[in-house]
Amino acid sequence: MSWPHDAGRWSRHALAAAAATVLGGIAYAQDAVLEVVVDGRPAAVGRFLIRDGIAHATLAAWRSWGLRVPLAVADVPGTLVAATALPGVTSHVDAATQTLRISRRPDLSNLTLLGREPATGESTPPDFGALLNYDAVLQRAAAQTRGNALLDMRLFGPLGLFEHGLIVSDTAGAKRLRLNTSFTQVDPQRMQRWRAGDFVAGGLTWTRPVRLAGLQAMKDFGLRPDLVTTPTPDLGGTVAVPSTVEVLVNGVHQLSQAVDPGRFELRQLPIVSGAGQVAVVVRDALGRETVRSLPFYAAAQQLAPGLAQYSLQAGWVRRRFGIASEDYGPFAASASLRGGWSRELTLEGHAEATAGTAMAGGAALLALPQLGLLSASLATSRGAGRQGASWGLGAERRSDQGHAAFALTRSSGGFRDIAAALGEASPPRSLRLSAGTNFDRLGSIGLAWFDLAAISPAAARQRIATGSWSVSLGTSVQAFVSAYRSLGEDSTHGVSVTLTLPFGLRSSGSTGVTVDRAGSSLALQVQQQAVEVGEVGWRMQSERRFDGDTLARQQASVEYRAPAAWLGATAESAAGASALRLSARGALVYAAGSMHAVPPVGDSMAVVDLPGLPGVAVYRENRLVGRTDGRGQLLIPDLLPYQANRVAIEALDLPLDAEFGNLTQDVRPQERSGLLVRFDIRRVAAVLVRLEDAQGQPLPLGAVASMDGGITRYPVGHDGQVYLRNLAVSNSLVVTWGARQSCTAQVRPAELDARNGRLGPLPCH
Repeated sequence: MSWPHDAGRWSRHALAAAAATVLGGIAYAQDAVLEVVVDGRPAAVGRFLIRDGIAHATLAAWRSWGLRVPLAVADVPGTLVAATALPGVTSHVDAATQTLRISRRPDLSNLTLLGREPATGESTPPDFGALLNYDAVLQRAAAQTRGNALLDMRLFGPLGLFEHGLIVSDTAGAKRLRLNTSFTQVDPQRMQRWRAGDFVAGGLTWTRPVRLAGLQAMKDFGLRPDLVTTPTPDLGGTVAVPSTVEVLVNGVHQLSQAVDPGRFELRQLPIVSGAGQVAVVVRDALGRETVRSLPFYAAAQQLAPGLAQYSLQAGWVRRRFGIASEDYGPFAASASLRGGWSRELTLEGHAEATAGTAMAGGAALLALPQLGLLSASLATSRGAGRQGASWGLGAERRSDQGHAAFALTRSSGGFRDIAAALGEASPPRSLRLSAGTNFDRLGSIGLAWFDLAAISPAAARQRIATGSWSVSLGTSVQAFVSAYRSLGEDSTHGVSVTLTLPFGLRSSGSTGVTVDRAGSSLALQVQQQAVEVGEVGWRMQSERRFDGDTLARQQASVEYRAPAAWLGATAESAAGASALRLSARGALVYAAGSMHAVPPVGDSMAVVDLPGLPGVAVYRENRLVGRTDGRGQLLIPDLLPYQANRVAIEALDLPLDAEFGNLTQDVRPQERSGLLVRFDIRRVAAVLVRLEDAQGQPLPLGAVASMDGGITRYPVGHDGQVYLRNLAVSNSLVVTWGARQSCTAQVRPAELDARNGRLGPLPCH
């Protein structure tokens, strides 16, 4: 507010108020300067007219403090509005401290969303390229030499991904065994995937998927790893004053964010699997806290309300995968659908059919914080002139203290699905029980029981009990004990004890004793892992059995992680026979117009292309990957698909005549494909010149140079050095300093030292 400008107006208000008091004793008014405190936070200092203990100010003043004014008040300069007329506001004038305290009621229309906002789902379409992963083994045993190789071939580009896998061997019989051949397209934003060729049909936990050769369309949440698809607790609230909201999941801090008065809700909160507790702490400006806790149960099988997932496929059933290349059966089709009905309930449906067989069913999954995840399924079928049914019940609970699970399925004799139509009958009854818990210093224990009914009268019922216990002995030794026992006509049992001792960053040793029905054995092993390129790993293992005749087995292996491949050698002897194996694992990649030999590429990759810039260091997530080769290229393997991977280059490795912008990029490749990463680097005609005067001394610090009469000025630094750009073949450089001192030098870039981009010293006369 402007004091001189408003003085006359405030005087008129004061006189009018005084006159009203004198004439009728109706009101008492006075002019005051008060500190304005809004919702406990100092906002400003303002000038007010106090009438009957109520503060009056102009419309502009109220608005400047973030307060809304009545819509019915005319927006006329100089109009005074009482604090009591402001909507949703309570005020109090504290005369002792000369303060106007204002409290705003929460504006329920003001909503603040907390939590991690999902990304857009954008990913960069792959560039054209080709890849061949190979895993080759050459073995010499029993006076025979044999070799085989597992090959994974890919062609990728903006149109999609073509994959072809096969095994090549020199053994008798099939020399070449085809595995999968498929073409895939994806839409990450819509989470859609389409595939043609060989694939595994989509299914649910209570169905039996089969391999098909045909067409498939599905909604795949794996294309959006930024989304939280499981239900999250319904958390929110209302705050009356500016506050800070903190969220803790199982006592672990997840987020802290300031909120304005009004409502707030939590979205996309990452929740751990199993039972847990979410605590929301609201802290206002005065440090007062309110805490709200809510139990939850999260399971990966659940879907958040409103989310749906499907899988549709049709094709010819593929049989004897991994044994025959071209063995296809009858035509079949199947469909699966999952949807989140509520935060607690997820519903599933499935149907499939082939020649003479049809099956359909549904399931429900119910998550209760007090119990865990409950599931039930029911399916019916018709085939081979018979009808059948199958049902299942399940329950599980996981928490920090341990886990417990139960699963029971029953099928009638006439129940058939596609797998059963191909001769893979399912057991009429199966029961699985498992439990485990953690005793802190006493270690963790796990128990399980499996009971599978006989598939046919000729088969036997299988009942197996297993148990395990792992514990830390001291600060480094790990002990693991496991036992099993099968019941029935062919009863067996076994117990094993293993001790592991790490030493160094990559080395460890272990020893184990095993006792079973066949006898007992003792095993010793020492190993060192190879992790980075250039490291050597090795392993030595010895095992001796004591079952009447003493049998021994020894094995030694070594691995070298070369820049182009992982090379290994293994020597083994057992029962008087010996074998020697040589292996090589790597990849050949064609990208950016050139071929690259690199270690195996598991998923996505990128090629950093810096034309004409060899030896530049390249980093991924601040870790050195390598340096560009003579072509200025470097391949980065194993990037995370559909996620931001930070790639950077070292500025100090760039030449002095290079201009650049951002040297860091976040790349989001698609799965099993490759990207070409380029940086904005421009080469300019530049040189670092050292100038000397007639006496051979460096020109003084602070001198200014101009080139060929241009307007650009170049400062002279220490040791008479000046950095020049945009040079011609021959350049006349004029340097001035002091009052009237100057000199001239001739600069010819052809004379510079190409190794470091420097020129000089040059005489300046």
